[in-house]
Amino acid sequence: MPNVKQITELMLQMEEDLKLLENESYGHNAKLVWEFSRFFITEQIKRNQGIQSVSHSEEKKLTQMIFRDKCIFVLSFIKSLLYFNPFISNRKKVLVLANPRRKLDNHGFYEDIYTDEIIRFLGSQKCLIVEHPYLGEHFMPTRYRVRHMEMLKLLIYLHKKMISPAIDIQIKTMAHAVEVYISNAINAQVNITKTIYELAKRFKREYFAYYLWLKILHPKVIFFVCGYGKEPLIYAAKKLKTTTIELQHGVITDYHLGYVVNRNAFKETFADSLFVFGDYWKDISYYPINRQKIFSIGYPYFSKEKLLYKDVAKKNQLLILSQGTIGKKLSEYVVSLLEKNIPNNVQLIYKLHPGEFERWESDYSELFLAQKSGLINVITDEVPLYNLLAESRWQMGVNSTSLFEGIGFNCITYILKLPGYEYMDRLNNAGLVTYIDTEQSLSLEINSAVPDAGNQLFNENWQGNFKQAMRTILREE
Repeated sequence: MPNVKQITELMLQMEEDLKLLENESYGHNAKLVWEFSRFFITEQIKRNQGIQSVSHSEEKKLTQMIFRDKCIFVLSFIKSLLYFNPFISNRKKVLVLANPRRKLDNHGFYEDIYTDEIIRFLGSQKCLIVEHPYLGEHFMPTRYRVRHMEMLKLLIYLHKKMISPAIDIQIKTMAHAVEVYISNAINAQVNITKTIYELAKRFKREYFAYYLWLKILHPKVIFFVCGYGKEPLIYAAKKLKTTTIELQHGVITDYHLGYVVNRNAFKETFADSLFVFGDYWKDISYYPINRQKIFSIGYPYFSKEKLLYKDVAKKNQLLILSQGTIGKKLSEYVVSLLEKNIPNNVQLIYKLHPGEFERWESDYSELFLAQKSGLINVITDEVPLYNLLAESRWQMGVNSTSLFEGIGFNCITYILKLPGYEYMDRLNNAGLVTYIDTEQSLSLEINSAVPDAGNQLFNENWQGNFKQAMRTILREE
């Protein structure tokens, strides 16, 4: 079975051999569709090869809901259209596409950990804040006025029902070439053509809706997290000469097709600028934009929260940080540890990823039974993550962003060699983490030295860095 690194190398080699990121190969439209497809196709191959599972719980379709849930959904949708319509707003210079997976803060507000601090710094009166629903709902109350994407979703849906865009011959040729290349490389049939066709139609629908919306709003700058999947929005913004800035929201590595390209390759639908957490992330891969457009800003939420827990003492606690993609295998390894050499004075806490909250009891049956037996404490959001990181002497996971944050909290870090562990190679080479094989027992040493990552992972003085970056960007326009 290939691993994550091999799949990434395959995709990059294919892009070079087929010249998928060049207009001259299959035409401009096919290039745009491939840029939109490349991350999703990579994830499809990983699932097909059994490398990883679905990362998040998926939103139920209307046809799958019981009558009561259908009524609630429809009423909520209508409420969003009437009271939170993003088309009905005064023009603002700054458009912020917030992350809908919000966290409840100590003051009873659901905050977006990636954009709220930036909105506060810019001034909320200058910003139009918009979000998609998360698993069919919006978390309220929020600190700032947030509008909902349901009107955009309705436009896209109507476009789908009323217009069935034809797939041009160049896109068909490109899709067929990709499917043949990958099927031959992994010696397995993968229905990639159908996926690319669907994404090609989706690109057209979403581009139409976003272009119309941005044409009406006419913002000067758009901030968003997670640019892969937002290619239609970015393309519409560029057509309207609107500046786009992506905020780092997770791990960026040499094996992440949301960011990495071949040397000197160019992705037209990448953000104009990328704001990363620290200098470590600037040199992680070949980005599809000029390196002068990548700014080491810091992580505002992390900086704020770390101050709150600076006086928390470490205790003999191992924090396991789960992820949906590898959660089942990770949970099975952790359960096996309970039968081995974990000292009695060490507490084990298994922290679920929000995408696992709804399904862990059924998907991770061994872990569920271990908790029922009182052998391990499985938690969702009962205790703040940073509180756990501050008090835990050790942490373990695969490639979660929280592991980097744990290093910032001076946790001794173990990386289990499950699919995706390659993302941590640079940390391992720098001596900041220790790799553990799945057949290997875990030896926890209380007096182990804690590696110091300095400010490489998370830059300090984010306000000053942000202000300087914005001056540079706006001066170049």
